[in-house]
Amino acid sequence: MSATIESLTNDHHTIAETLNEAAVQAEQFRAKTEQMQEKFADQMI
Repeated sequence: MSATIESLTNDHHTIAETLNEAAVQAEQFRAKTEQMQEKFADQMI
């Protein structure tokens, strides 16, 4: 029984890490997109 609980806990931890990593990547992508938009806007002026 404890082995099952342990494996579920490990799975949950992995899911949390994966979601956190995805959030970090999404934020980095958003920041890059924002920088590109600013550069483009500067070129238009």
